[in-house]
Amino acid sequence: MTLQNPSNPKNKFDYVGDIHNQIIFVYVKKYGREKKSTDEICKIIQEIAINNENLQKLPDAKENSKVDCDLIKKGIEDFPNQFKNIVESFNISRKAKSKLQELIDYNFDVAFKIENTSYEEYHRHIIEYENDIIENVYNKKDFATLLSSSSTARYSAYFWKKEIDELQTSISTTKRKWWQWAIIGVADIVGVAGGGMGTGAGASSAAYTMTNPNSK
Repeated sequence: MTLQNPSNPKNKFDYVGDIHNQIIFVYVKKYGREKKSTDEICKIIQEIAINNENLQKLPDAKENSKVDCDLIKKGIEDFPNQFKNIVESFNISRKAKSKLQELIDYNFDVAFKIENTSYEEYHRHIIEYENDIIENVYNKKDFATLLSSSSTARYSAYFWKKEIDELQTSISTTKRKWWQWAIIGVADIVGVAGGGMGTGAGASSAAYTMTNPNSK
C-alpha cells in the first residue's frame, strides 16, 4: 500500500510543509532545469512566496515570505558539518537544538543509505519524531521551530519522491533513488528552522539546482 498523503493532523504546523511544497512546485515546474545562482534563486522564490495566497493569509506572512539568502549560503558552507554550526546559531533552547539536529542527522543517514528506504518508512519515522515533541515540554518558539521543520521534512520528501520518480522514467542518466535525494530535504529543514517558509523553499531550490538530476 502506497501512502498518498504526507500530512499529520496532530501537528498544528502541518500547513508549513504544505505551503512549502506549493512554492517549490511553482519553482521546479518553471525553472527546475535551469542553472541559476543562489542569489537568483532567492529572488525568484521570494516572488513566488509573495504571490502564494495561502501563505499571505497567515498572520506572519511578511516574515515567512522573506528569503534569507545569507543563511542559505552559510548552509552551503556548513553542509560538510551536517549543519551543526548553523543549528548552533539558532535562537532556540539547547534541548531544541539537539532535537532539530536529530532530524537533520536522520535525513543525512537516509540520503546516504544504499538499501531501499520507502516513503512510508520515512513518514512513519517523522510522525514518531513529532509525537515525541508533542508529548514533551518545549517553549513556544522551540515548539514552532521543531514542528514546522518536521512538517517540511514530511512534505519535502513526498514532493521530491514524486519528482525523482518522474525523472527516473524520462531520464536514463538519473541513477540515484528518491531517498538519496533526501539530502535536499535537509536544506529545507534548516531553511525553515532558521528563516521560515520562504527561506526553506529557497534552500530547497538551491540544493536541487546544485544536485541537478539531469546530470546524475
